[in-house]
Amino acid sequence: MSIFRGRVLNRGQAMVEFVIVVIPLLLLVLGALQFALIYHAKITLNYAAFETARAGSLTGARMIFMENAFTRALAPLYTTPYLSQGASCSSDYTIDYTADVGVAATPRNLNITHVECARDFVRRLVGGGYARIVLVNPGPNSFLDFREDFESVRDYDPAEDSLLSGRATIPNDNLMYRDASPGINSEQSIQDANLIKVHVSLCYELMVPLVDLVIKELLTLGEDPTADFVGIDHGDSAAAYGRGGFSIVGTGTSTFGGNCANRTDDPSPDQQNFRGIPIYAQAIMRMHSPAVKEGDETEMACSGYCP
Repeated sequence: MSIFRGRVLNRGQAMVEFVIVVIPLLLLVLGALQFALIYHAKITLNYAAFETARAGSLTGARMIFMENAFTRALAPLYTTPYLSQGASCSSDYTIDYTADVGVAATPRNLNITHVECARDFVRRLVGGGYARIVLVNPGPNSFLDFREDFESVRDYDPAEDSLLSGRATIPNDNLMYRDASPGINSEQSIQDANLIKVHVSLCYELMVPLVDLVIKELLTLGEDPTADFVGIDHGDSAAAYGRGGFSIVGTGTSTFGGNCANRTDDPSPDQQNFRGIPIYAQAIMRMHSPAVKEGDETEMACSGYCP
C-alpha cells in the first residue's frame, strides 16, 4: 500500500522538473549563440580599427580616408550574397537563398552589388550615430605644440589649390634627429605626436530573441556611470567620447553606449524595436605622413556619434 501511495505522489514530478530547468537552459543556449555573434562582430571591429589607423597613417590622419577604410573593413559583417537590395541599397530587401556568390554576367565582371550595399549600410550606420570613429592621437594639443602650416598642394583638382593649404600639420620627417622634449600643451614629444591612435565604436544589433531583452535590461540597470574613460581625454570631452565603455551604460543617451542601448529605431528601413550593445576597439600605429588638422582647433576629430 505504501509503494502505491509513493507512485501517486511522484506522478508529474518529471514535468515540474522540466518546467523549472527549461527556462535557464533555453537562456543558456540562446545566450551562447548571441555572444558568439557578438564575438564575431568584435573581431571584425578589431580589424576595422586596424585598417582605419593604417589609412590614417598614410593620409595625414584625415577623416575622409579613415571613414572609407572603416567602411570597407566593417562591410563583411553585413555582407551576404543572399540579400538583394534596390538600386539605392536602402530599400526593397528580399531574401533569395538560391542566389550564387558573385555571379558573373560577363567574364571578369563579378556581381558585387551585395558588397557595395554592405558598405553603404555601414556608411548609414556612421551617419546615423550607430558607429563612430575618434582620432585620439594626435589630438588638438599636439597640433598646438608642433604645428607647421601645410604648403600649397594640388590635391582634389589639379587646376585648383587643395583645401589643405594653410592647415596645421605635424612634421613627420627626420624624427630621429628632432628634439624629444615634451610639449607644453600635450606633454608629449613630437615622436609621440606621430603615433596615430583611433578609437572606433559600433552599436551592434542583438538578434537572438529573449536574450536581447535580457542583455538590454542588464546594460541599463542604473544611471550613466560617473567615471570618465581617461584613455581618450582628460578634459570635459571624456564624458562624451569615452564614458560608456563599462558593463552598465545606464538609461541616459549622453554617451555612445547609453545612446546605443536606449535606442529603438533601426537603421534598416521599415524596422523598429532595435536593441543594440556597444562594442569598442582601438588601434595604434606609426604615422607615415604629416598629420593634418581638420575641423575646429580645439576639438578632437570625430565621425559618427560626436556630441
